[in-house]
Amino acid sequence: MKDASYPAPGGAGLRGVHHSGTGPGLWALCGYALVALVGWSRVALRDHTPGQVIAGTILGSAVAAAVFALLR
Repeated sequence: MKDASYPAPGGAGLRGVHHSGTGPGLWALCGYALVALVGWSRVALRDHTPGQVIAGTILGSAVAAAVFALLR
């Protein structure tokens, strides 16, 4: 079994950090759409299962939030 999807956490983490600094808006929505598109592509290419992509997204968001909180 493969590990959690790595592109998803990176994108979700960056999106979460950026969103927390700018608030919701058009760019935030574009960022979330990009994270979803990358996750979908990983499943469509059969590189990861949906569960791995979801786990990677949650993991990336949690790590980014923790790092952002420590650096703030």
